[in-house]
Amino acid sequence: MKVAFVSKLYPPHPGGLERHVQWLAKALLHCNPHLEAQVITGQKRRGILKEEYDGRIFVQRATTIAHVSSTPITLGFTGLLRDAAADLYHFHFPYPWGELAEAGARLKAPIIVTFHMDIVRQKVLLLLYRPFLNRFLERAKRIIVWSPELATSSPFLTQHKKKLVVIPGGIETQKFQPTDHSRLRASQLRASLAGDQRMILFIGRFVYYKGLEYLIAAMKQVPGVLVLVGEGPLRKPLTDLAQALGLAERVKFAGLVEDEELPVYYQASDVFVLPSSANTEAYGLVQVEAHASGIPVVSTDLPTGVKFVNQHGQTGLVVPPRNAHALAAALNRLLEDDELRTRLGKQAQRRAIRQFDISACAEATLQLYREVLSDQ
Repeated sequence: MKVAFVSKLYPPHPGGLERHVQWLAKALLHCNPHLEAQVITGQKRRGILKEEYDGRIFVQRATTIAHVSSTPITLGFTGLLRDAAADLYHFHFPYPWGELAEAGARLKAPIIVTFHMDIVRQKVLLLLYRPFLNRFLERAKRIIVWSPELATSSPFLTQHKKKLVVIPGGIETQKFQPTDHSRLRASQLRASLAGDQRMILFIGRFVYYKGLEYLIAAMKQVPGVLVLVGEGPLRKPLTDLAQALGLAERVKFAGLVEDEELPVYYQASDVFVLPSSANTEAYGLVQVEAHASGIPVVSTDLPTGVKFVNQHGQTGLVVPPRNAHALAAALNRLLEDDELRTRLGKQAQRRAIRQFDISACAEATLQLYREVLSDQ
């Protein structure tokens, strides 16, 4: 069986979705040694076609000439899809250029779509793109969603209920579980970033839907140090906000961190926070990473899969979105109550290993592949 994965970007480009595609492909190869995996993707910057192997995964990074709304515009993508000659194509939505290329390729093999999130902000472009999107989803044999909440809340999926399959997005949970070595490094990192203060962690892109302005405002009421890992277009406005609120010493911008270093950052923290403010945040895979590390999460009550991952009172606390006071209250509750914080962290870790390990995701996905191919 040959599977071609189609994704907007792929590691080493940072991001939860990108890491998931890599982890899923590797886990599938582990489940089925006879499987052949290929990834067809764009590039973060302009560049000619690059071909390489990531272990046993053949990766083709198409020639990228420009970006529109963060989407790589590539040359020859249709040809790469066609030339892959895969038995099955697994698209990771949204990637409009890849989905348009699928129409041009006229693929005979079945396609499966993992529907990661709704398109929320690009309303004008969506008017033009929606007919192509509907046709693309109609063409799909199955549509994977990571949570029941997304399956019921997305306006794009209402016509395709019979095709929907819930397979929770997974990670390599073992990479995030503490070891003696990682605990030592985490202790050193914590000392350098927070000293003897409590440490609150955020990891992600600095973009509008992450709600970081509410988190920074909440820090006026929260003793401790907030460490923000990531980059993005809102870096300067957020830095200016922290300075304006007198928080420059307690809100630290750590920049981008290599994937292999992320577990140490989680383990160095007391609480992880995902203050997302819009439905573009459909899941929050970083929550699973925090949980696998044994760290409870404060997240927001969006009508998406965010609260499916972080369960209120079980693995962390859930508060209303766009509410700095509620964020501060939840953070303070966890920071002040050692027993509650420890209990929620342990429960979160057990659930992450049981329900969100990439091996379980891969086994369910492989079974779905077999069902689709047997119907051909």
